[in-house]
Amino acid sequence: MRAYGEGRIPMFFKKLHLLNYACHADTTLECLTPVTVLVGPNGGGKSVLFEAIRTFSRILTGPVGQAFGPPPFSFEDKVFRGASQREMAFEAELVEAQFPAVPIQYSIRLGYTGAENVGSPPSILDEKVRLGDQLVFDRSSRSLDVKGLVWNDIVADASLLAMIRNLPKNKFKGPKALGSLASEIGSVVNYRLEPRQLSRASQEPDLSSVVRMGYEGENLPACLYWLSENEPNTLKKIIKDLQRVIPQLHGITFNTVRVDRIGFSLEFDDARHRVLAPNVSSGTLMALGLVTLLNSPTQPHIACIEEPETGLTPDAVRLFFELLCDVAKQKGAKRTSQFLFSSHSPFVLVDAWNSLTSDRAYIKRLHLSNGHTVIDDVQSIIERGDSGAVLQHG
Repeated sequence: MRAYGEGRIPMFFKKLHLLNYACHADTTLECLTPVTVLVGPNGGGKSVLFEAIRTFSRILTGPVGQAFGPPPFSFEDKVFRGASQREMAFEAELVEAQFPAVPIQYSIRLGYTGAENVGSPPSILDEKVRLGDQLVFDRSSRSLDVKGLVWNDIVADASLLAMIRNLPKNKFKGPKALGSLASEIGSVVNYRLEPRQLSRASQEPDLSSVVRMGYEGENLPACLYWLSENEPNTLKKIIKDLQRVIPQLHGITFNTVRVDRIGFSLEFDDARHRVLAPNVSSGTLMALGLVTLLNSPTQPHIACIEEPETGLTPDAVRLFFELLCDVAKQKGAKRTSQFLFSSHSPFVLVDAWNSLTSDRAYIKRLHLSNGHTVIDDVQSIIERGDSGAVLQHG
């Protein structure tokens, strides 16, 4: 056993079940791999699924109330309207990236007991954790088998993982996988890149601290500058990757904007010479943002990316998918990220169908049926001769 905080290993989702989260009344996402592609019509629940994964992450990393906000982001607003009870549940199977043999089964159910004040966060009604076949925690039966914790440590408004995260360093002596999950579940990040945000100058970074892009691509200039100073070979690879679809690209330079903000320019070998970021085309900015995300040494361990093909040429879409697969297929200690992304692009669907493996269960179609989301494997749809259902309406 190792103490919490030592030798942490990234955790990946293998299965996720949502109960009564918005349009996901009873949704199961199975056979999750390092890359999972979500397709389907608008309003089918793809963005809500990413939101639910992020909410689940927040529930497990701190007080339950931090996962919800004021209307329209409150617990009451997020519960499926057709639910017979105002409850919400998450069940997940997660594995260590390096050693997936022993899965962690984690379930948590939220709702109201009747003692809460109006507008207050929900309570944890039930919570169970299994490590393989071993039950290590059951809130309802007051069962706890985690070294470093006693029942008096358990609080009503925080999950077991949140309590492990708050333990003093080296007090946790439980299974390393549980410590890794407690640490890494908070690394889930959602992205929906926007050219306007990608081009905007950002705060000049502290070069001694990790720098990451925001949800819409905020902080891209700071990320690139941080790479130029700390990981110059990574920045060179980003430029080299982009040259596959923008052969005239020569380099990236940086410029100060006001006193404490930094921007960037792209340098070209043609008559354009140097172009300031706000004047760069939306498609080029999107390609730069995505390639930076996939090459960054600080990329999140679990990333949900919404519609990355926006503004990209077919060649750039293919480059993105190829790079994403390269990152996700790395073995052992090098394989540090799991990607879920949604798309309406037929190019993405074709590339996904022709890549990775002959088992295409990692391509999922989401659509609404009677007001709630249904998920099908694209391979199963095509095998039963209903390929039109995949392409129709996105």
